Amino acid sequence: MIFMPIFKRENIDFSPIEKLGVSAGTVAMMWFNKYSGFIFKTPTKEIIVDPVDIQSDARGILNPDIIFISHEHFDHYDPRVIKDLLRDKTHVLAPPHITRDLSGIIPVDRLHEMKPGDEFKLEDVKIIAEKAQHPSPLPLTMVLFTEDDIRIYHAIDSMTFSDMRNIGEKYGLDIAIVPIGIAPGTSPEEGVRAIELLKPKLAIPHHATGGFEKFEKLIKQKLPGIQVKILKKGEIYTYTKG
Repeated sequence: MIFMPIFKRENIDFSPIEKLGVSAGTVAMMWFNKYSGFIFKTPTKEIIVDPVDIQSDARGILNPDIIFISHEHFDHYDPRVIKDLLRDKTHVLAPPHITRDLSGIIPVDRLHEMKPGDEFKLEDVKIIAEKAQHPSPLPLTMVLFTEDDIRIYHAIDSMTFSDMRNIGEKYGLDIAIVPIGIAPGTSPEEGVRAIELLKPKLAIPHHATGGFEKFEKLIKQKLPGIQVKILKKGEIYTYTKG
């Protein structure tokens, strides 16, 4: 069993995104902690990434179709939260050492082992696991494809690595979410370097408590063709494919 320390949870209101209807050609998202916790809502699906730092009374509000776990560190993986978020329809995607930890908690037909290059499809929504550079046995990043082919790369808390160029070229990203702090080897400068490799239409910095304005300024200086969205925790942002 993997144990995590107890830490203060964010007081985030999840009811607005849960009640939100998402139209065709659109995806809604919310960053809900200072780490890599994101909720994505497509017209038919709700995807939660690395659900930690969610208050116990808020867990009953959410209704995920997919939960994606990137790695085992306490700020990304809390089996107690996953158990509370589990619904009859929920599929959990995670690296092998986490699926072993969750066996017996998650029904076997809804627990999916993911390694870099693996693909999971639920009706018209698809997730592809990609590699990460982070101190963990098998850390993952991910690409989300919505029903309308909006393509979102979530770099979790990975350091920038050269294969990000291949990821950007392979998938033609609409959005890239990149870390700019807290984790080893991350910073606003490294986040900009990741965006330079990934070449999305829109860059979103996360996994930090500061440095957002610096990231935006550097993107405007070095990569003026790429838009930046700075999210506040708990803010709902809606992206429509142009």
